[in-house]
Amino acid sequence: MYPNLTSFVNRMEVRDQRGSIFKRSFELISDDKACTLETKIKKQRIDEVKMQLCRADTRKEVVEAFLGLLG
Repeated sequence: MYPNLTSFVNRMEVRDQRGSIFKRSFELISDDKACTLETKIKKQRIDEVKMQLCRADTRKEVVEAFLGLLG
């Protein structure tokens, strides 16, 4: 129902020794709060992908500039 939030909680569970606390808490969270967190996490993931694409474009531009100097 909340795939981004579920994935986020699963990653927290793996990274933290107290991970099972996060999973148990996730099961108790209200639908309103879960929906709010799902929306925030989804937006953050989209922003991260946009940043990665921007970084790739910048890297490409730098490489092309260096190759232009060599050729």
